[in-house]
Amino acid sequence: MLKPIHAEIVRRALDGILSPRALEIIITANIGQDALNGQLGHDEFHYDNNAFQKSRAYLDEQRALIL
Repeated sequence: MLKPIHAEIVRRALDGILSPRALEIIITANIGQDALNGQLGHDEFHYDNNAFQKSRAYLDEQRALIL
């Protein structure tokens, strides 16, 4: 992953919508999911290997945590 590019994409998309602190938390989490330990055994993070149901369940779980 190209960390600076991913961070810039998030900042451009969400700057002015979220606080600077929230942006940094999101960027840090994004980098964490794209790290090697987030790639191995976590098909749900990126819909890898057609893990559609598992990925949807993961997103629903994350949304519930936010709310």
